[in-house]
Amino acid sequence: MQILQQQSEISKVLYYVQRFGDLSPKLITALSGIKEATKIIENLKEKYKMLPYPIERADKLNLKRYYVEVYFSKNIDLLKLYEAFNGITVAINRDMLNDKKYIIGIMYSKNADFIRGLEYLVDIGLIHYYELYEEEEKQVYPIDYSTFDFEKGKFSEDFIKNPRQPFELPDLSDNFKPDEIDIKILGKKQEQNDFTLKDISSSLGIPFKEVLYHYQAHVVGRGLISAYHVFLGKFDFKMSLIYDSDEEVDNALSRIPTLISISHLSDNTSKATLVAQSHMLYKILEFITRIQKDSKISFTIHPLFPPFEYSLTASIPYEHFNKKWEFNVEELLMKEEEILS
Repeated sequence: MQILQQQSEISKVLYYVQRFGDLSPKLITALSGIKEATKIIENLKEKYKMLPYPIERADKLNLKRYYVEVYFSKNIDLLKLYEAFNGITVAINRDMLNDKKYIIGIMYSKNADFIRGLEYLVDIGLIHYYELYEEEEKQVYPIDYSTFDFEKGKFSEDFIKNPRQPFELPDLSDNFKPDEIDIKILGKKQEQNDFTLKDISSSLGIPFKEVLYHYQAHVVGRGLISAYHVFLGKFDFKMSLIYDSDEEVDNALSRIPTLISISHLSDNTSKATLVAQSHMLYKILEFITRIQKDSKISFTIHPLFPPFEYSLTASIPYEHFNKKWEFNVEELLMKEEEILS
């Protein structure tokens, strides 16, 4: 009984860490009502090297998130693709079942002229076909660690009994417009998640007190971060699922404890993302087959090891911010020609 209680307390603390980060253990203690919250956080950092990863709110950064489902004519190195797209891609995932199929996440302005880059790759025969989606809403789900064995580092159950709810994300911005320091702090923290604020201060050449103020008052205080990903143990693969928007399907997928987001896209389409451990794969595939109704769920599987072979995650394109977002499509086309032609 004591072990179950400890597991319940740890999973509850992790719920709040995934919402608010770990910068203020006192806040987590107050919200969770668990007196040992600070000690639990310290233990998780020591045992699992816990590093909450900040998830940006694209609209509060005056950006749009796009997803592109691409069929290339050949297998292309993910790092080369990232470089060729001039740093605007925040995720590149190749399907292990079809290594010419990619799901690419792009952060860009509302003027989506990067499409010219896709069309150029079609013209030179590198892309056979692509489908572009614009994200209209992103729901972030905390990983449910209630079935996680903290001693073995494995999930003991593939599904939870009831559907989960995404985090509620109140608008704290009050028309706030982030400045260059805010954007760079968030970008640096995503780029190298083990960076402390002191590391960021040194990297940017900005006094620590100024970095701390911007992070607390703007990046966090104005809601530029929606939530945090916290990955404990070894996750072996990521999955992307694209399907016709359906609340029943959303609810069913939320029973997978490692579902991390559902994005509602243009054209009444949804995209779900989950991470999982290898022993969960068969049951998840079986579950997806069972919940499919009239519309098929298209899924791609992206092994996380070896790194950058099937999956690459990158920061917001903070290098393109200079008082405002500056994206140069001509520069993008030159990069593509130089690297991919």
